[in-house]
Amino acid sequence: MAATWISTIHAKGSNTAVTSVAERLDYILDDNKTDNGKYVCSFECDTSDAANQFNDTREEYEILTGRSQSRDSCIIAYHVRQAFLPGEVDADTANQLGFELAMELTKGNNAFVVATHVDRDHIHNHIIFNAYNLDCQSKFRNVIGSYKYLREMSDDICKQNNLSVIENPDFSRGYYNKAGEYQRQPTKRDELEKFIDNIIETRHPTDFDSFVNELRKAGCEVKDKTKRGEKRAQISMRLPNQKRSIRMDTLSENYTEEDLRKRIAQVQQAPTKVPAHVQSPTHPPDAKIQRLIDICNSSKAQENTGYKNWASSFNLQQAAQTLLFLQDRGINSMGEVDSSITEISTSLATLQSKSKTSDQRLDEISKLQKHIGAYSKHRDIYMQYLRSKRDTNFRAENITAIESCESAKAYFDALGLERMPTIQELRAEYSDILSQRNKDFAMRETLAKGLNNLTTAKKNINAILEQEQPEETVNSQPQQLSRIRKKNEHDR
Repeated sequence: MAATWISTIHAKGSNTAVTSVAERLDYILDDNKTDNGKYVCSFECDTSDAANQFNDTREEYEILTGRSQSRDSCIIAYHVRQAFLPGEVDADTANQLGFELAMELTKGNNAFVVATHVDRDHIHNHIIFNAYNLDCQSKFRNVIGSYKYLREMSDDICKQNNLSVIENPDFSRGYYNKAGEYQRQPTKRDELEKFIDNIIETRHPTDFDSFVNELRKAGCEVKDKTKRGEKRAQISMRLPNQKRSIRMDTLSENYTEEDLRKRIAQVQQAPTKVPAHVQSPTHPPDAKIQRLIDICNSSKAQENTGYKNWASSFNLQQAAQTLLFLQDRGINSMGEVDSSITEISTSLATLQSKSKTSDQRLDEISKLQKHIGAYSKHRDIYMQYLRSKRDTNFRAENITAIESCESAKAYFDALGLERMPTIQELRAEYSDILSQRNKDFAMRETLAKGLNNLTTAKKNINAILEQEQPEETVNSQPQQLSRIRKKNEHDR
């Protein structure tokens, strides 16, 4: 989950626009924050002199266009922050994602610097990019609501890299900054509520206890505290990037324990389109049929009369549930049971094969995006190397950049693509495949539960038939299930 933020850099107080940029760059390039500059990269500028280079572009812009702005109103650069959940990404990955975000935001038209800070629990990127385009004839268009576009770009990049995102962010509360941009700073409670929504929608907890367990698995600290004189425990939660815990009764009215229990129950009861023999109106997909107890061969049943009586009652209940399960699905013979088991097994095998193919394609897309990003990042250095006729000294000085481009080029050649896809096309394909893969996974779980029920039902029916006709071969005639129903009704 990456939270984003954007602000302008201009002359302020006694600082000129250049010194304002220089001060901000000094902060983001701090060696103590970037592991001595290890997690710093740039595009079309030198990090040691970026402020002056930004200003040179601005002066050239004013000469070419004849446009100029006053000292206070001149926006020379923009500052973007992209923060990740603790433990979700490593520094190298975060730095690469920051570079991709900067390229996507500027479309490669503006110089920028990316610095990844690793001095806190949550790794985060700082991006400072020139407001003036490289052609010195136009500027970055900071439209109203650009922070929304920034968040959407960051979310797309996170999804491509299997990172979490804040679902359905609420922008109802906010403020207008000096540049006239509408911005919103989400509160800690907002973040916690979105985190809860994501757990319910993606993890599908079966009850409140499993919901709490899923929160803890995702890194959220959950505590039960009982005040003096109170019977009910007060539950408090703390996200990995938060310093203080937040009590549930201080969240919005839709996030009380009672409301969350209702929401979880509604999610569990939501209809799913699955084969009729897997789901029925009277039995949810997760209803489990248990195997009958073999009382005759159970030493415990022979030694303990109480256990034997309980086992007999248990078997009677399971026999009734088994027959009701089959009746609800319109199954009237053992042949139909076998046919349903074969059908579900085939569907499961198809989904598993499809899932494997999807995983392979997702991996291909991730590698392709990585190579495209690396080639785009180091292309200028690689072209200089080729123009130098592969000068060995130049290669030694830029070995990392050159090898990245060579590796990317070899990967492109191996794919044999007729046309190189764009990053946008790859992102769209990745998102579509991932969405369908998640749906297929949910269907596989449902089918697996149905298959387990049918297999258990078959074993139970066979056990009942063997007890009723020990010397006959069990066949698949409909009248046998009918006879079992009548016997079960008589025993009851």
